[in-house]
Amino acid sequence: MTTPAPNSPEPPATPPTHHWVISVQWPGPVPGSLQHGTWSNTVHLSAGATRAEAYEQLRGWLMKTVTGGKEPTVLYFAIDRNTL
Repeated sequence: MTTPAPNSPEPPATPPTHHWVISVQWPGPVPGSLQHGTWSNTVHLSAGATRAEAYEQLRGWLMKTVTGGKEPTVLYFAIDRNTL
């Protein structure tokens, strides 16, 4: 799964096939506190990719880049074809 870079001067080689939204919460820096956030973007999924694979990749990205390795609790997740 790849996401285009924000403000990229050139469009991605392949257009995004899906749009995703995820809301999570994770332990905050103070004991008993929680932090939360919601993210969305588009992604090009290759043929045969599964919803479960996309979900696990997003959770992994969140743990690596947002939660500092803390296990997030997913409050909402959606991924749909990027068409009307």
